[in-house]
Amino acid sequence: MRASEAQFRALVTATSDIVYRMNPDWTQMRHLIGQSFIADTVEPSSNWLMRYIPDEDRGGVMAVIEEAIRDRKAFEHEHRVTRVDGSVGWVFSRAIPVVEDGQIVEWLGAASDVTARRDAAQALLDADRRKDEFLATLAHELRNPLAPIRNALQLFKVAGDVVPAPALREMLERQVNHMVRLVDDLMEASRISRGKLELQRAEIDLGDVLRTALEASKPLLDRHRHRVTVEMSEAPLVVDGDAVRLTQVFANLLNNAAKYTDDGGAVKVVSRREDDRAVVEVRDSGIGLSPDQIPRLFEMFAQIESAGTRAAGGLGIGLALAQRLAQMHGGDVTVHSGGLGHGSTFSVRLPLVHAASVPGIGTRHDRQSPLDARRILVVDDNRDAADSLGLLLSLIGAQVRVAYDGQSALAVALEWTPALVLLDLGMPQMDGYEVARRLRREPACTTVKLIALTGWGQENDRERTKSAGFDHHLVKPVDFDELEALLVSMQVTEGRDGSIA
Repeated sequence: MRASEAQFRALVTATSDIVYRMNPDWTQMRHLIGQSFIADTVEPSSNWLMRYIPDEDRGGVMAVIEEAIRDRKAFEHEHRVTRVDGSVGWVFSRAIPVVEDGQIVEWLGAASDVTARRDAAQALLDADRRKDEFLATLAHELRNPLAPIRNALQLFKVAGDVVPAPALREMLERQVNHMVRLVDDLMEASRISRGKLELQRAEIDLGDVLRTALEASKPLLDRHRHRVTVEMSEAPLVVDGDAVRLTQVFANLLNNAAKYTDDGGAVKVVSRREDDRAVVEVRDSGIGLSPDQIPRLFEMFAQIESAGTRAAGGLGIGLALAQRLAQMHGGDVTVHSGGLGHGSTFSVRLPLVHAASVPGIGTRHDRQSPLDARRILVVDDNRDAADSLGLLLSLIGAQVRVAYDGQSALAVALEWTPALVLLDLGMPQMDGYEVARRLRREPACTTVKLIALTGWGQENDRERTKSAGFDHHLVKPVDFDELEALLVSMQVTEGRDGSIA
């Protein structure tokens, strides 16, 4: 036993782990040094199992102990323990038998704190589970608009002229816009998570931002027949911010209220000043939140399970985006709910600035004049995309030709000499960058203007297209009204000074 005690003292000196001594059948703990992780035992104790091991782990620990005693082998087990502060942590414990004259006289053990490793492993499992849930939700959300789009196309195919075309066009536009919003949300989430989103700051009145957000959310609010009331601050609430991104914050909160409130519910928007902060509240009479749901509410891709969640749809991105965007403006988003069935209130707080005047938010220009028979070459290996864009351009006065690969595009450009080329970047064999470089080397094409069409919209993507010789960079899916406005503005500039901006 003296040798055993000496070994124990040496172990205490040599390690920062928990160390302990047990009697032969583990009914008594003789000594334990807890290293501030768990409480020390300085006098022999028979109550060690109750003191250190949580109820749900005791059976498993005892089973491993009994096996070690029976087989006279080392005890090894990973289990939970009650820490000094009463919380629960994880340890990996190993004890070896001390044998004298063929009999076990004691067990010497050490336990390492593995709480951080266990937490990290659990976090990975949770992340993997959320990924699987997100992918399943994404597939579901993309199928939702695809089903009516496919049905509409089938109606056109089967019924022909009998189909009520205006109604179907509205439906197709609505569903395509829904898909675009899903993809845009994913892109925004990616940009924010990688720190690539840049704010276009200006001094703006939150009243204007709120009116824009309400207009954007009106179709969804109207669809659910919600009663919307607005109480705006009488004094302007001027903030230094990006009007587009702040509109996104409030539109996301309004859309959330619309989706999670039963039809015919109430949604109220209130704005006011609190000290040096602007406060905007979005209140709803919806399904509410339980206390345990709130901590996860602003996690990216979080899907809060409650009645109506699946029917409401969404990728679990909107609230997370609202929170991140508010934080990028030096503010935050908080939520309060009286519980399930008692509605929710989302509050946005943003720092105010003191401005003598507030620049207005730019409004969209009215549609410009037609393109006056301008020659435009559309190049895309996606034939449907190329043909449909070409048809739209021809309807507003352009002369259009279409090519489906890089080699054909070069041939058409050299033979036809278009004024402008709309060029997809991701084509096989010869991509859009190579087409642009070759066109720039052709004397006959020195005045041709190039617009890149791509699904990539980061700053480095724009720099790459500029280096390849493109004049403009547009991200798919391109809003046709915006494209037309760009083409008209380029035509006006060319007419004024002989070049296109």
